[in-house]
Amino acid sequence: ALVSPVYISEIAHPEIRGCLCSLAKLAGHVGMLLSFIVGGYVNWRQLAMIAAIAPAVLFVAVWAIPETPSYLLYISKDEEAEASYAWFNPGEDVSQEMQAMKENIKAIKDENSMSCFKEWRQDLARPILITCGLMIFQKFSGA
Repeated sequence: ALVSPVYISEIAHPEIRGCLCSLAKLAGHVGMLLSFIVGGYVNWRQLAMIAAIAPAVLFVAVWAIPETPSYLLYISKDEEAEASYAWFNPGEDVSQEMQAMKENIKAIKDENSMSCFKEWRQDLARPILITCGLMIFQKFSGA
C-alpha cells in the first residue's frame, strides 16, 4: 500500500505526481466496487480466481519495470540510472536531470548523521498520537 505512492513520487514529474497517486487510490476503490458487482453473479471461489488475475498480472509486469533512477544513483549505479531515467522519459535529455539527482543524493548522503529523532518536535507529539490512535480505531472497527 505504501510502495506505489513512493515509486510514483520518484518517477513522475511534479506536475502530475499528485494526480497519479490519486489515480492509484481510485483504482483500488474501483477494483473493490467491481469485485462486489461480480460477486453478485459468481460464487466465492470463482470470485477469488477472478480477483487473483490482477495481482498475477502486476507480479509479471513488475519484472519489466526498472528501478527508480534515484535509487540506482543512491547505490552508485550511474549508467543504470541513466538508462532507467531514459526508459521513464523517452526522448528527453537525461544529463541535466541526472546531474540534479546526483547533487540531491550527495546532499542526502552528506546528511546521513541526521536522524528523525534529532528533528523531533514536542509540539508534534500530540497530533501524531491522535492520528495514530484514530487509524488504529478505524482498522479495528472494521472500516
